[in-house]
This record gives sequence, C-alpha cells and structure tokens, in this order.
Amino acid sequence: MINLPDCLKDSKCIIHIDLDCFFSQVEEVRLGLDSSKPVAVQQWSSLIAVNYAARVYGVNRLISIDEAKGLCPEITLVHVPTYAPNETEPHYHTTPSRITHKSALDTYYNEGKKIFKIFRQHCSQLQKVNSDEAFLDVTTAVNERLCTSYISKRPELMDYLTGSLDGVDGGYHVDWTTSSTHLIPSLNEKARGTSYRDPSSWFDIQLSIAADLTKAIRKQVFDELHYTCSAGIAHNKTLAKLGSSMHKPNKQTVIRHHIASQFMKDITFTKIWNLGGKFGKEVKCDYNIEKAGDLWKYPLEELQHKYGDASGLWLYNIVRGVDDEEVNVIKGSKSLMSTKSICPPITSEQDLIPWYAVLSAELHSRIITNWNERHLWPKTLSISYKNSKQSKTLSKSTPMLHQCEVETSEKLRQKVKVLFEDVLDDLFPCTLLGVHATGLAPVSNDASNNNDNHTIKSFFTTKVPITSASSRFEPSSHVNKQPAALSMNPNEDLPSTKPPLPTGLTWICDRCNAPVPLGDVDEHTDYHFAFDLDNEGHQTDDINRKKRKDCEDEATTKTTPVEKRIKHLFFKPSS
Repeated sequence: MINLPDCLKDSKCIIHIDLDCFFSQVEEVRLGLDSSKPVAVQQWSSLIAVNYAARVYGVNRLISIDEAKGLCPEITLVHVPTYAPNETEPHYHTTPSRITHKSALDTYYNEGKKIFKIFRQHCSQLQKVNSDEAFLDVTTAVNERLCTSYISKRPELMDYLTGSLDGVDGGYHVDWTTSSTHLIPSLNEKARGTSYRDPSSWFDIQLSIAADLTKAIRKQVFDELHYTCSAGIAHNKTLAKLGSSMHKPNKQTVIRHHIASQFMKDITFTKIWNLGGKFGKEVKCDYNIEKAGDLWKYPLEELQHKYGDASGLWLYNIVRGVDDEEVNVIKGSKSLMSTKSICPPITSEQDLIPWYAVLSAELHSRIITNWNERHLWPKTLSISYKNSKQSKTLSKSTPMLHQCEVETSEKLRQKVKVLFEDVLDDLFPCTLLGVHATGLAPVSNDASNNNDNHTIKSFFTTKVPITSASSRFEPSSHVNKQPAALSMNPNEDLPSTKPPLPTGLTWICDRCNAPVPLGDVDEHTDYHFAFDLDNEGHQTDDINRKKRKDCEDEATTKTTPVEKRIKHLFFKPSS
C-alpha cells in the first residue's frame, strides 16, 4: 500500500451531520406529507419544529400557534404523541392538554437511533451531539481510501508524496462535482469568478474523499429512512459544524484548509460553537466585537491575562479556525427516566394516581428497549418529586424488579405506587414527578436464574445517582474540554461550552454547567433533549436555576486553583 503523504500525518477529517428539521421530517414521513408543503410540530401551545416550506411564510419556533396559522393558513400542525391519564401507550391525541397529558418523544428518539445506526456503519469514531446531530471522525477511513485507491489511480501524484502538489503541471485540481459539494470560495476564487478554482493541495484531496463518504452516508439515510440531512466537512469540529449550517437544507459544504482563517474572519462571533452563551457574550461586550476577525488584533498575551491561560489560548485559536478538540466516543447511558412537570400543582392523592400508570409505562418501554438493544438491566428503581413549598427535589429508591416480573408495566406501576405512598406527607402541592431506573449493568448468569438479582454483594456497591430534573452531578478533580449539547431551558441565559480545560475523565455541560463522567454524557444530553421539549411549557421553573447553583457550589469546592480561576468566569451568579 502507498504511504500516506507526510503533510497529512496529523491532519483530521471531521464530518458534522445535522438532520433538517428532524421532528417535522419524522411526521412528514409518518403521515406521507409533501415536504414542499408547510408543516410544523407542536407541543401544547408551542412550536418545536418548523419545516423549510413553513419558514418561507415567516413561521418559526418563537411564535404562537395562532400566529403561525395567521402567517400560513395552510400549514399542517402535528402535535407530538402524548399519554392521556392512565394510558400505558402514547397516542396522537387530537386535543391533548398539558394539565392532563404527558408528552412522549420516544417516536423521534427512536428514529434518531436508526440514523445513528447508519452513521456507525461508516464510522466508529462518532460523537452524539443530540438525537439528530453528530460529529464523525472519518480520518482512518479516508486515509485508507486515499492510499489504496485514490493515489494509485492518479500517477501524476506519485512523485509528490513527501511535498506539496505545486509541481504538478498546470496545478492539480480536485473534481468536487462528484460529491455535489459546496465549497466556500477563497478571496482569489471570488475575484476570478465561479469557474476558477485554486490549485488543490493534499489537504483538499483528503477532504474530497471525506466529501464522497459524506454523500454516501446522506444518501443511505434518505434511501432507507427518507430523511434529508446537511453536513459540513473540515479538518476540525468547529469548522465542520459551521459548514453544515451554510447551505441548508439537504446539502453539504467543505471548508478547505487554506481558507479556514479567511472563512472565520467574517463569521458572527457568537455563532461559533461554544461561544453562544455567557462566555461569548462577555468577550463580545469586553471588546465590542461582532465578527470573529474583530478579535484578531488582540495579542494572545492579553487574552490569556484577561481570561486565563487555557481560555485565552483557546479563544485566540478558535477565532482563527484552529481547533484540536477530539471527537469523543460516548458510551451508552447508565440510567433511564420518565418525568412530568405538574401545573397546576397536584394537591391530593387521587390526582396523583393516573400518573403512576403513565410514568411507569414510559419507563417500562425504555427499560425493555434498552434491554433488547444493550442487554443491560437496572439495579435500582427510584422516584423523584418536588413540591411548591421547597426548592429542592427529593427522592426515594428501592431495588429494581427482576426481568421476569416486568413483562408488562403493571408490576412496575405497583412498585412506583408504593414508593409514592411512602412520601405523601412531603409530596403536596406537587410540581414535579419522576421515575428512574439507574445502575444499568449486564445481568450475570446467576442473577438471570435467580428471582432476586440483588445479591449480598450488591449491598457493598456504590449507589448510582439519579439523573432527574434537579439531580446534582458530582464533579471530579479534572475537567474535560468536551462541549455539550442541549439547553434545559431555551430562554435562560446559561453559558455556552467552555474553552479547553485540563483533560480528564469528565465533561462540562455548557447549559447546566454540570461536570459529567464521560460514560454518562449520552444520558445527560438525552436528558436535556427530553427536558427541553417536555418541560410542559414552564420555562421559568426554578429546577434549572437550582441545578445550576448546585453545580456551581460543587465546582467551587472540588477544583484546583487553576480550574477555580476558569470556573469563576463561567459560573457567575445570576443577577
């Protein structure tokens, strides 16, 4: 096999793929709707997804249902599935009420899993951002194709494996048309017209192969699932994510190596991934900047003096398109849950009873799905609850039922009922209910053949914390630079992902600020995904503020002096 050109030894190929208006597409496919017609998905009185045909009329997720109908009378509105009182399966109810019903988003989540299954057929180095968005590090596959097929079919390249391609007669030009890829033009290309292309480099060849692979992935998603997606291809995650948003919908964009800094110069500063929250806004205010290039005139030393060594260096690099953050493969979640925010509050046990069946049924469905997919069974069943008299969320736990006892959700409901009956004195007026299955782990043969899979050994193991609407996440002494996914509250001004911090085994969520073990990141991002869309419209609920405060307190007491300095920047008290 031909050796990889020297200049590509440390060069990465990163793809960012983002489904176009994913929830809308799920409903279009399910109902056989024409994607060229306006469609939006609603939850209660809010829009949570709007397709591009509806956006032409000015419809967006920030407006009300009535406003959407006024702007676009022909729009098709589809409400997310919901559980009605005592239901054990969700349905597409005609007029669900958030007082009596619970939204069920597993339809979309399960479709997302089908998409990720396709992604994994092409790439094992995959980082889930949320249920319809991911980074793929395809460097290994691309370099293998480059060495085994691309170079050997182009003999003019054989003499240039240790240097640039400048010596190729007439310059070497990649044929980008084969992958139907959009290129961000260089200044030279803009000046000389659309038919001109800069001579290609080895970096361009590497990205062109990644573009071909991206096209194949997108085609497979459409052929098998009928969903379109947009993609960005670049040498790092920041550029790839910016690229995927450049030519939506259903297109892919390459950010080439030699135009990276030029491309970044005119990018809106707060549109850069990780700079959309408090840190980005603070930097923007400090320097009165709008574009990434506006920060170029400030020296590295000044940025490090102002924001700390790690943060300053990261900021200096990122506005120039330099990003060495790895694509982190996240393991599956270690807990499952079903939660419901209650408004108006429940004040009697009689009003509580219908929710036993609903929450147990949803959790049961997730437990069984997880067992079938990953062959893991939870060790602990827990409930969480909150009343309007106090700010903290309380919980109670018990050993999980054995698999043979959970063929249906009924025995789980009975167990949940007993747990809630034990805490009735603290429960009312109730504003939050949750049921959780934690400690997912393989089941031993002995346990499988025993009606009680909780042996003596289990009493000497560390308990797994609940991931719920106000759980506290224990930070470790190290903080990973890994960015996060979704906001718990779209309207709350929480800080975005931090610049790189000392590498370790945890990950800092850019929305709730929780340091999360890498093994729990998938679960944590799913939590944000679900909570964002299932908060029953109570976007001012103090669950988020309490969780953020808990994480700030823990971060202050369990970090090194350097980390304390950095965290001071990102964990500022709310005014």
